[in-house]
Amino acid sequence: MQQIKESIEKHAHVSDLKILAPNQVVTIADGDLESEIAQVLQNPSGSARLGEMVDQNSKVAFAVSDKTRTFPKEEMIRAALKLISPPVKRENITFIVAGGNHEVQTASEVGVSAELANQYRWVSHRSVDKKNNILIGKTSPRLRGYLSRYWREETGRVLRSLPADLFKLFWYPMTGKASRLRYEIGLHWGGRLGLVTFSARPTKVYLNRYAQEADLIITIGQVKPHYFAGYSGGAKSILPGITSKHSIASNHFMRPHPNANLAIIKNNPIRADMEESARLAGDVFLINCVLDGQKRPYKFFAGDLVAAHREASRAALEVGGVRAERTDVVVVTAKPPLSSGIYQFTKAVAPAMRVVKKNGVIIAVGDCALGTGNRFYVNEIIFKLGFRHRIPAGVDIFLVSKLPDKTVLSTFFKPIDSVTAGLDYAAKKLKRDFSVNFITEAGPMVPFLKNENPVDWI
Repeated sequence: MQQIKESIEKHAHVSDLKILAPNQVVTIADGDLESEIAQVLQNPSGSARLGEMVDQNSKVAFAVSDKTRTFPKEEMIRAALKLISPPVKRENITFIVAGGNHEVQTASEVGVSAELANQYRWVSHRSVDKKNNILIGKTSPRLRGYLSRYWREETGRVLRSLPADLFKLFWYPMTGKASRLRYEIGLHWGGRLGLVTFSARPTKVYLNRYAQEADLIITIGQVKPHYFAGYSGGAKSILPGITSKHSIASNHFMRPHPNANLAIIKNNPIRADMEESARLAGDVFLINCVLDGQKRPYKFFAGDLVAAHREASRAALEVGGVRAERTDVVVVTAKPPLSSGIYQFTKAVAPAMRVVKKNGVIIAVGDCALGTGNRFYVNEIIFKLGFRHRIPAGVDIFLVSKLPDKTVLSTFFKPIDSVTAGLDYAAKKLKRDFSVNFITEAGPMVPFLKNENPVDWI
């Protein structure tokens, strides 16, 4: 981070540099973790105590966040087990890796010790497993007042890109890439319109079989800003965590809605749909944590999946909420696992685009050593469906990474060798000195403008 800061400061055309970093908060010492979690569990928000929700005949399923979330999972799990076992029999307890559409993962990959994992049944959720995802109900339709506006806007985008699409119609067959027509044009001409229309219907909630059979689901998660669900954690451990690919798609394709945005919970149709889906799952007890900018435990929360989650979201805002002004250039970095691959690192663009000016430049810096991930999802779902329409007009998005340029060019990012090279590009583009926001850690950040109050968004 210091090297990047020095590169920005030394650049001849940088007239103003603002550092946007997580706020300093008092964290929990390692030796106090056990007592802190125990105290939170004894005083849950909006819920009975965990031990009062089970008996010796109860079946309990833990929905545990996967390896893309790094926080004190084992300590949280052990604290919960102390309160439920006994009376709950060990054979009636199942741990589910709540990875949604992510790959199958072992308990070790998630970050749980073998000593703990070997005592219980562990399964990794598979969203494509039709046999083991059970229909438990439907949610309410949510996009009826928004669809006509979205159709008009998306049709305009289709027409503006018509010349480029016609070129692809002839170019791809000539270069032996005829199969890309379905990918490039098929989705562009009707896919996103269809996907959003599909998501306006009620979500059919297919729940993991072990959770469906349980009398109580305990969620183990982390709360931090999320680019379309407002904040992570809470009901996200249920949907998308342990629901089917069909349910996840119906929920996630509501991304174009203006309230499906970073740090916004109020009137967010995706968050509302997640929480309604979680209610259909039966009794759910939440155990979530909030970390500081250095990934140290800040606060723990327990109880009702909505009431406790709102408290946790406000705590996450205490960590990452920073007042800022728009600048010509935004440089943004992130630590692993957010920067491990482009699929996850796309989330770094969300705080950056909140504080970049029209015709500006975003320079994202991350190793992305694991590659792009699913390029269709990165380009078409995350970028085009998710946040392209929120980025100010004329903004270029560059990536400084360890990946080959050819690989980066297969995504919506443009490759560039260094932050200095990106600043040189900005100088040529703007033809003047320029201002820079440097976001040192994208994960927990919620930059907001002087006329905004993100507390009101929760």
